[in-house]
Order: sequence, then C-alpha cells, then structure tokens
Amino acid sequence: MKQTAFRKGDLVFLDQGSYAGTRGAFLSLRSDCRWANVQQENGVIREFPVEYLAPRQAGRVFDFHPEIVT
Repeated sequence: MKQTAFRKGDLVFLDQGSYAGTRGAFLSLRSDCRWANVQQENGVIREFPVEYLAPRQAGRVFDFHPEIVT
C-alpha cells in the first residue's frame, strides 16, 4: 500500500485534473488509499486522487506549475 507524505492539516493544492488550482487542507486518506479527503478553502470537504495533490505554503497566491497556468 502506498503511503502519503501528507498529514492532517497540511496545506495542499491540486496540480492536475479538471479541478487544478483548488486549494485546501489535507484531512485524511479514504478507505481506497489512492483518494484523499480535502477541505477546500470555502469549507467544503471533497475527495480527490492523492496523485493530484501537491504541497503549498500559506500566503502564496499561485501554487500552479508553469504548464498549468494559462
């Protein structure tokens, strides 16, 4: 089973997929450890693939990889 480096409360953003750029806080892995619960900045909790998540730093406006910003 693949382990994630994220811990509860870590700031993350989606760096790929149709919701790329979504920012929030990592909450937990789901029963299928390829998916994670993330609380978005607006308070909504959604599930996203762990492989789409990337760490971010508080206060940064843009966390996108250059190829995502259009």
